[in-house]
This record gives sequence, structure tokens and C-alpha cells, in this order.
Amino acid sequence: MGFYDGMKADSVKGSSYDICAITGTPAILVVNCKGMSKSVIALIKGFADYDKKGLIKGVILNNISSMVADSLKKDIEDELNIPVIGMLPKLAESFLEKADTLDL
Repeated sequence: MGFYDGMKADSVKGSSYDICAITGTPAILVVNCKGMSKSVIALIKGFADYDKKGLIKGVILNNISSMVADSLKKDIEDELNIPVIGMLPKLAESFLEKADTLDL
């Protein structure tokens, strides 16, 4: 489920956004950047603009090369005033499987 997706399609009740609002916990948005560069800024801006309570306090760029992340970090922070607190590169050798498909 996404950050704003709650128990019903027409409500944020029970969503991560709702839990952050109730507990006063800041949110760190993890953004899948696969296949994007500048479009990531528009995506983050959309989440931030929809965040009426100002809960999003940082961003982690996921699935991105360090070269692209370095150039986007400055743009995101300058244009959106949201800190980029980290990046995770694509790791071809890493993957997750469902437990029932593992040979235990």
C-alpha cells in the first residue's frame, strides 16, 4: 500500500500518513527512481503537496545510480525544501522471494 492508502479507497484512515499524523511521527518517503531522473522531483512534489500536515521530512532515493542521485539531491533540496537523506543503488545480485519458494 502507498503512503496515503487507508482501509478504504476514499479515506486515509489507517494509512501510514494517518498513523504518522496520530503519533506525531515524521515521515521519510522512499521513492523508487527506476527509469527516472528529473521526473522524481515532480513525483516527490506531488506527495509533498498532498501532505496537508507537513509530515514528510525527508526522502530516500531507491533504485538509482549514485551519479544521478548526486545531481538530483541538490535539485530536490533546492526546489522542494525536502532533504534527501540517503540513496540506495540498484543491486542486481540482491532480491527477495516469498518464503514458500525458498528451499529451507
